[in-house]
Amino acid sequence: MARVSDTLAQAISQGDADIAVGLHFDTPAHVESRLITSDEIVVAVSKHHPLAQQSKLYWRDLKDQSLVVLRRGGTYDMIAEVLQEQGVDVNGPQNLLSIESLYAVVHSDLKIGVISALSKQAHFDQELCYLPVSRPQLARKICLMKHGKQADTPLLVQTFWDMLCEAL
Repeated sequence: MARVSDTLAQAISQGDADIAVGLHFDTPAHVESRLITSDEIVVAVSKHHPLAQQSKLYWRDLKDQSLVVLRRGGTYDMIAEVLQEQGVDVNGPQNLLSIESLYAVVHSDLKIGVISALSKQAHFDQELCYLPVSRPQLARKICLMKHGKQADTPLLVQTFWDMLCEAL
């Protein structure tokens, strides 16, 4: 399955896009990128869930929990890999395509959600606790991307790129 950033890198390579914002996974060498921010993967639980009281949470603590994860490209792959490394059954989590559905099952205390910190900013629920997970800490990199060959970059695009990079 092609990841969103793979699609963006391909669009940049083919000249269909000049500049893109996307997740940095395995960006090709000919695509230049600048880090915008890191987006930590966190766990969302109902305030009534026993894990909500824990001061520290590790991925292995989720081994016997009922999980729900958004099934979208590279972020899902990254989460699934860490869960598997920590002995958590990657076939066990319910995979949803909608963030609203994920929040509904977590809010109802039916499941524990594994989401990005940016997702919680988009839909903050006071009845949920958002817990960082340690060892290993998991984060995705959000980057600004453009074609790496300056000779292939129009002056206007290069000027805009330079302005964006300076603002970062």
